[in-house]
Amino acid sequence: MEALEGPSWLVDAFRGIRAELVLFLRTVVAVSVRPEVFAADWRDRRRKTLNPLAFLGTALALSSPPMLAVAHFGRLQNETGTLWDAFLSDQVAPYLQYVLLGIFAHGVLRVVGGKQRLISTVGMALYAGGGPALVVDLLTSPLDLAIARLARSDDTAQNAVLLGLTVASIGAANVAFFVTFARGLAGLHRVRLWRPLLALSAAYVILMLVRLVFFKLVMS
Repeated sequence: MEALEGPSWLVDAFRGIRAELVLFLRTVVAVSVRPEVFAADWRDRRRKTLNPLAFLGTALALSSPPMLAVAHFGRLQNETGTLWDAFLSDQVAPYLQYVLLGIFAHGVLRVVGGKQRLISTVGMALYAGGGPALVVDLLTSPLDLAIARLARSDDTAQNAVLLGLTVASIGAANVAFFVTFARGLAGLHRVRLWRPLLALSAAYVILMLVRLVFFKLVMS
């Protein structure tokens, strides 16, 4: 008796992953090159994009292996931390920060003329964080590894230079997020750019104050 042919689930899975990856890369390019246009098209459903949560999941799936490799070979070999700790601190924590910045910026932006819902603003924060900010993080990860390797030196001058490079690496991702998110908010809320810039600047100040209060409570 001839065997019945079953579903080609492996082929279907590969096609689904490929389609999602292509859509993810297209979204990254669109939000990086023209954030205002991307946000307006996404708001009005004129562009096919990944859902912000699906976009976040794909970003984590793509970025986690190289970033965890950097954490392992650069910092954790002689420390008590685990790769899970590195995943939470280096991968998950930045997106929590982006969401908080989105929430704070939305509150300020509504005061100065913003018109969209909070969920839309947070979605744009995830696009900005999982797009340009992630790209910058990946591009600077070899530098982070080199810095971690060299930081074990006892040379004070060298360590000062490495500290500056580390701050510059972290700052580059934050600048990429700040610029992209502000421009995206301008397109999303149909306002001039100065309003999102003001709102996001205020959001960073609010986040800094929240952190100070939190650490003060923890340390007390």
